[in-house]
Amino acid sequence: MAFGVLYDFTGNSNVSKVIKARDLVKESWFLDAVNYPQPIDLFIVLGHNPVRTTVSSSTFGTIYSTIRGLRPNIPIQAFGGHTHIRDFVVYDTISTGLESGRYCETLGFASMSGINSSTFHGNQKPRGVPNPTQKAVKVVNGTATGNASTPSSNLVYSRRYLDWNRLTFEYHATGSQESTFDYHSGQRVTAEITQDRKQLNLTALYGCAPETYCQSCKPFLAEGNIFKLLQTALAAT
Repeated sequence: MAFGVLYDFTGNSNVSKVIKARDLVKESWFLDAVNYPQPIDLFIVLGHNPVRTTVSSSTFGTIYSTIRGLRPNIPIQAFGGHTHIRDFVVYDTISTGLESGRYCETLGFASMSGINSSTFHGNQKPRGVPNPTQKAVKVVNGTATGNASTPSSNLVYSRRYLDWNRLTFEYHATGSQESTFDYHSGQRVTAEITQDRKQLNLTALYGCAPETYCQSCKPFLAEGNIFKLLQTALAAT
């Protein structure tokens, strides 16, 4: 069972309607879905939404609390965003959340084993690939804590963050050294982008920055911050 939930967003125009999470969890269709009488192996909650519930704009906590109150024994897996960081949070022994960077800089990968399913009869531990081994342990102020509201679980997890670039994908892809890694539709898109860059005269090299600049990795107006470079450039003109 999957739900898509936005963060506490208030910047929409009058041609759209955003249902607040606190109102969503009261709607009959949502409650009926959570209480669906057929077997549910896992709840998926995803959206442009911080996975860490201590972030003021996050609404995952509202969704999690409602689902957990109605279905205490079913795992919940959240996939979020918005805060532009690589993050992982444990809500309880059978519920976690993954957030994977920003602007396609990161491919986040999560896996879990041990789901108690009455409908899945496949292999719980596939051969030839690493299998999850880590229990979901909630840590508060550096100390592992239990959660009496959730049962003991056989669920185990793993996660990885892959840098979003061709070399990473080639390395992890099956048969990555083969010429078949490139797909004809992708090559066609690359050719179109290259042609457009030439037409817009974006291929000429006019100079090279002497160092790397960033927006947030260094303090505002510090050396190496892009706004310091902007200030210097404007002063010179």
